[in-house]
Amino acid sequence: MKQITGVRAQEQVLIYELYQIDRPNNFAYPKWCEAEAEKHGLTVNQVRRIVAMGERDFLQQVSQASVSKAQQVAELMGLHLEDAFEVLKDQMQATTRRPLTDKDGRMQRDCHTCEGTGKYLITDGATGKQRGTTCPDCKGTGGDVIWLEKPDNPARRGAAKLTIEVFGALAPNQLEIHAKHTHYHITDEQLHARLATLLDQVQSLQSPVTHQIEGNGSDQPRVDGKKGSRR
Repeated sequence: MKQITGVRAQEQVLIYELYQIDRPNNFAYPKWCEAEAEKHGLTVNQVRRIVAMGERDFLQQVSQASVSKAQQVAELMGLHLEDAFEVLKDQMQATTRRPLTDKDGRMQRDCHTCEGTGKYLITDGATGKQRGTTCPDCKGTGGDVIWLEKPDNPARRGAAKLTIEVFGALAPNQLEIHAKHTHYHITDEQLHARLATLLDQVQSLQSPVTHQIEGNGSDQPRVDGKKGSRR
C-alpha cells in the first residue's frame, strides 16, 4: 500500500484491516471514518484515502491479469486512481482570485509597518461591505497584497458533471416517438362469417385444378399401350 504522508505504515494496515472486518455500508461509512480518524488522531480524509488505497490494491490483485497496457504504464509512473479523484474533489471547491486595485489600477496592500496609523478601510461601492485596508504612506509598494477571492464556477461545474458521469447518475435521454397503431374489433359471428367466406374462396380456387387432374386420368396409357382410364 502506498505510504500516506503523516500516517505510519502500521496504522494504514490496521485501519484497512478494521474496514475489512466492519465493512460499513454507504450510510454508515462516513460515521465509521470519523470514528477511526478520532481514534488514531488522523483526519477523515486520511482515513478515506487509506480505505480507497486498500480497496485499489485488493482489486488489482484480483484482476491483475486483465490490467490494460495504459494502466500498467500509469502504475509504473506512480499515477493512481485515488489521486485523480483527489484532484476532482479539490476542483469541487475551486476558487479564483485577483488583487484589489484602486481606480488607477494600483494593487492595494495591507501595511504592517505603520502599525495602523496610516491605514484606512476600503469599502465596496456597490455593496458597502469592507474589502480590506490599505496604507497611503506605502504608496502601493509595501505590505501584503489584498486579494479578492470568489468561487470558480466553470471549474466546479465541470468537476460536478464529471462526478455525475463517473457514478452513472445522468438522466437518460428522452426520445419522443410517434407511432400509429390500428386496432380492429370484430365479434365472433363476424369472424366465423369471414372464415367461411375465405374457405369458399379456397375451395373455388381448388375446383378447376381438381377437375383437370381427374380429366387427365382417362388419357393415361394402360399396360398394353392402349389408352384407358385408371381404376
